[in-house]
Amino acid sequence: MYLVLNQKAQDNLINAFAQYNHTPSPDQLNAVIDIQSTLTLMSSGMATPKYYLSALDPGMGKTTAILAWLGALIERREAYDNQGVMIALDRLEEIERYIDDGRIPQDCYSVLVGEGEILNDRGLGVKGRNNALILYTTKSQIRKRCQNRNFNDVKAFHYNGQPRKVKIWDESFSIGKEIILNPYDFGRLFTPLNNVSSVLSDAVRQVVDEIIAHKNGDTYLMPELPSFSDDLQHEVVWESTKDKELAELLWALSCQLVSIRMNKNRQVVVDCVPSIPDDFAPCLILDASARLKATYALQADKRNDIIRLRESKKSYRNLEVQVWAKASGRQIIKHMDTVLPEVIALITDRPTDRFLIILHKDHKEPVSKALSKQLSTAEQEQVSYCTWGRHTATNEFSDIANIIMLSPFQFPDYAYEATTRAATVMTTANGKPDKENVSSVKRSEILSNILQAVNRGKPRKSEGDTCPPCRLWLITHPNTGIATDLPIIFPWCTVKPWKLKTVHLATKKQRSTFAHIQVLIKQGVSLVLAATVRDHLEIKGSANNYTRDVLNQAAFIDALASIGWRCMKIGRDYVFRDQKMVEAI
Repeated sequence: MYLVLNQKAQDNLINAFAQYNHTPSPDQLNAVIDIQSTLTLMSSGMATPKYYLSALDPGMGKTTAILAWLGALIERREAYDNQGVMIALDRLEEIERYIDDGRIPQDCYSVLVGEGEILNDRGLGVKGRNNALILYTTKSQIRKRCQNRNFNDVKAFHYNGQPRKVKIWDESFSIGKEIILNPYDFGRLFTPLNNVSSVLSDAVRQVVDEIIAHKNGDTYLMPELPSFSDDLQHEVVWESTKDKELAELLWALSCQLVSIRMNKNRQVVVDCVPSIPDDFAPCLILDASARLKATYALQADKRNDIIRLRESKKSYRNLEVQVWAKASGRQIIKHMDTVLPEVIALITDRPTDRFLIILHKDHKEPVSKALSKQLSTAEQEQVSYCTWGRHTATNEFSDIANIIMLSPFQFPDYAYEATTRAATVMTTANGKPDKENVSSVKRSEILSNILQAVNRGKPRKSEGDTCPPCRLWLITHPNTGIATDLPIIFPWCTVKPWKLKTVHLATKKQRSTFAHIQVLIKQGVSLVLAATVRDHLEIKGSANNYTRDVLNQAAFIDALASIGWRCMKIGRDYVFRDQKMVEAI
């Protein structure tokens, strides 16, 4: 019976790939089929109670494999009467897309999201959830409803009165939930809580006062907060859902030991709590960034509960990456006077091409306004924007081959500590994660975000085992190491310096040094002491002044990067050297 299901699912998959003109390599196809085999294994009740992890890159067919399998299940649903399916996603719009793209019959599914959401009415609606073969829900609903409970005991997730056998978790998974709380945010809770009980608001004030009295590295035992009964919770009028969730999380930390970290001279609470019940496995995890993430390795080592499905790396040999070695991050907005002319040059050089700009959410408006003053109406219409936060949630840009990433995305270091803790549910009471593990998680999360963001564009598509011809322009500081990690993020891609149109050098010292380096390059020189260059040019002043006024200036560093060179300190000396030499070391 299950062999028939599996074969029908594979047939559906092959037909869908043919319809989409998707032609994966044989190894990639086998890795996608592994997803369907795992679903069949869970459906049969033969799956080991572990987490089955598919780490295929974006666009390789993971979602298509799921929909093809669901189609096979629906076609013979009478034969699989007790096989309920649950699909957990991050956002409401992802659930809508899953339903619409999958064309699931209305009598086969239901939705479980937050109270009052119109999405709950789709399919069989609220009353028909127990009878819906497929249940779409959010990860937050699972965490909320399973708090201090087994998954099998939560009737809201049942099918025909029984726990659903097939569970699918889309994108990033963690056995624990990271806790990052800014005590100054608690101020939003004072008025709503005080309106129903001054005891509650006074307790929160006490917590804030005690937290801000601590130093970086301290631990703090959260006090036992007063009872916050269901009746009182229903009386509170919250300004937003986020405030309600903040209060719930604060009360969940009652009597828990937490860590104090600093963020811009303000205290931050860092810890984690269990978020997935012990009986949740088996479950299929589809995470397109999993091959880069260190959290899964930590979970596997600590808990021995991950089974990796077959992997097949996607080739990005058709992706050309040009790197501008320049300080970026959120501060990039301060350098728009030098950055925007280069962006404009890229766009105007290809007036009929579409471009996708990846940037921070609060940078979108000033960047788009600045570009609108320099680009024609037709050129503006060719430019789209994807902000960090949407970089895993949309496929609307999948036909855009030209991608500009103004700045990679990263969190403060304490956030990666919380992520590391959550991977194995290492609470403060259980110790502190190794610095090496936190560093590994930080690096892997930054790289996985870049992979996900770039794959919002055309690189997510496949032509055989590779992507279509695409281009990425990336701004990142050399010290981040991101440039050297690009071949890990995008196997077999081509990496070269961003060919800048303009060299922005403000002083004669910088201009003469840069000009002399270009002369040396023509002579075949690949390494030279900075002191030798300074002496040759007879630049007056001390070596320290030369380092300050030339070598450490961002504009000069950018100019060197534009011709593929860097200035590095080796021992006590500074040297100019070809970037290729640096990467070869």
